[in-house]
Amino acid sequence: RDKNNNRLFDEESINWLKGAKFLKQAGMSVASIKNYIELCLQGDYTIPERYKIIMEQQAIALARLEEATAIAKQMEAKAKHYEGIMNLDIPDDMNPGKWKENKHQVGVQ
Repeated sequence: RDKNNNRLFDEESINWLKGAKFLKQAGMSVASIKNYIELCLQGDYTIPERYKIIMEQQAIALARLEEATAIAKQMEAKAKHYEGIMNLDIPDDMNPGKWKENKHQVGVQ
């Protein structure tokens, strides 16, 4: 720590922090990050195991991307639907307060 009690980090420590931050942003749990770091510290013989962890995390990230893409497409469709409502081309079927019996699923897609 410096004279103002701020933490001081060397370049290696900053690299570890950046790596951990990246893995956390990728959706990895703190426990899994800790395990990954422990494997790194054990040496090169853990490379295949670390590779497996990264490949599993990549699959998770790709699944999240696919889900986010689907949500974005749904929101785009809803925005276009709202444009139709605002242009008075179609009635407001997005307001739950206006749904009639057996028609409540129209606006919720």
